Amino acid sequence: MRNNFLLIVLIMALIPLTSYSQDNKKKQFTVAGVVIDKTGEPLPGTTIYVKNAPGVGTSADMDGKFSIKVDANQILVIQAIGMKSIEKLVTKDEMTLKVTLEEDDTKLDEVVVTGMTSQKKISVVGAISTIDVAQLSTPGTSLNNMIGGRLAGVITMQSSGEPGKNISNFWIRGISTFGASSGALVLIDGIEGRLEDIDPDDVKSFSILKDASATAVYGTRGANGVVLVTTKRGETGKLTITGRATLKVSHIKRLPEYLGAYDYALLANEARAMSGEDDLYSRLELDLIKYNLDKDLYPDVNWIDEIMKRTSIQQNYYINAQGGGDIARYYLSLGYQDEGAAYRQEDNLFKKPLSYKKITYRANIDMNLTKTTKVYFGLDGYISNYTSPGGQNTNTVWSAVRQLTPLMFPKTYSDGTFPSYGKHDLASPYVMLNNTGYTQDETQRNMLTLKLEQKFGGFLKGMTASVQAMSENINYFNEGRYIWPDLYRATGRSSQGVLIKTLRTAKENMKYTENTTWKPKPTGTVHLVCTH
Repeated sequence: MRNNFLLIVLIMALIPLTSYSQDNKKKQFTVAGVVIDKTGEPLPGTTIYVKNAPGVGTSADMDGKFSIKVDANQILVIQAIGMKSIEKLVTKDEMTLKVTLEEDDTKLDEVVVTGMTSQKKISVVGAISTIDVAQLSTPGTSLNNMIGGRLAGVITMQSSGEPGKNISNFWIRGISTFGASSGALVLIDGIEGRLEDIDPDDVKSFSILKDASATAVYGTRGANGVVLVTTKRGETGKLTITGRATLKVSHIKRLPEYLGAYDYALLANEARAMSGEDDLYSRLELDLIKYNLDKDLYPDVNWIDEIMKRTSIQQNYYINAQGGGDIARYYLSLGYQDEGAAYRQEDNLFKKPLSYKKITYRANIDMNLTKTTKVYFGLDGYISNYTSPGGQNTNTVWSAVRQLTPLMFPKTYSDGTFPSYGKHDLASPYVMLNNTGYTQDETQRNMLTLKLEQKFGGFLKGMTASVQAMSENINYFNEGRYIWPDLYRATGRSSQGVLIKTLRTAKENMKYTENTTWKPKPTGTVHLVCTH
């Protein structure tokens, strides 16, 4: 009885609480009002919704007015693009609510470069991708190699890992045209250029225009997409200097693997037997090969190991300075890149290590001539130097590696002479890299830019006109020092065991060649842009 009495008392006590909770939950309030900005202008399209209640919400009309029913004690969220959101706890009916939203500088001021000017990101309707420039500040070879995998719709392909040739090709949404130019249009500060010509640390903003609506201003030239790069400028304030030094060690994880001499000889005999021919190597010769008893006539050469190292080193150094005052602002930068190759080259008088070196420089200077007139002066360029084997390029070296067998000839004969299979045919890759001289290709590029910007007053207030001109000069200098040593082919041994050789390629003395080409681009490229 006592337990039943306590249960009845507990149920009677909970009934009022349950009734109050249900009544309170069912009670709704109407919230109506107008959403404006700090200037008093209405904000049409503003979103008003209940927090943590999916599907419950509305939007402001063309006059910024709204009305919504909300359960008691729920939180109403009011937000608009580019504005700071507001949350309001609903505890009563409000029919004349006035909500003022403030601009969110972190979102409203986010801009992307589009065409000849820039727009706030919220007003862009074309397919445009941007990237945080901090992601580009890595010890890479060039900007081309850094954008792959970081931007949607961008395809990159690197066809070589050799210094000076390890620049990736890239396409935006594939290839739209075929012919003279199937790549994207690259504009650096509004002027056509190449991504590999700019240091990643000089980049302020990086945008890619991908579809027709975004690239329409460029006509057919933008059919394959447009890459827009804006470089850093000086800022008012005291001088600031920034530096960077990086050391990158590259390791080759995988290289072609070739059979050793003995395995090759066995398979060669097996192939001859399948064709019904006599063995290429006798039992005696197989023993000589297996036990490496004659390194001149029956060598066991792994040409990959003879000409390649597994690691190479790249050094990058960069420094910039920026600052200025109310009248003038400046940004100056200097970069240096030194990239070594993974080829195994020995010191001698007839070679220089295969390498690629590059110096980049940039100067951006902005001056206020008057309160309404600005002048920009830009200087940028680079000096690059590519060193390669003199007698043959590396493509020929690798062609020889693929065709040579481990038994054809040794790296060098035991008497110090160099081998060759034929006359200027299938020479030793080791000789090509170390004993044929070297070639140096030097490129110097220099570009000057001048831009004048004028703001108008009076009845033209808000109008701005700008005129920009540029001059670019590119110098190519090639010099070669070519030499060939005597190359021999060993065919046997005399009765006294002396190596029998025949001269296949006679020695060629040092030859020096040079060639200079100067390619100036038309001066006076002018753009006149008026904006309001």
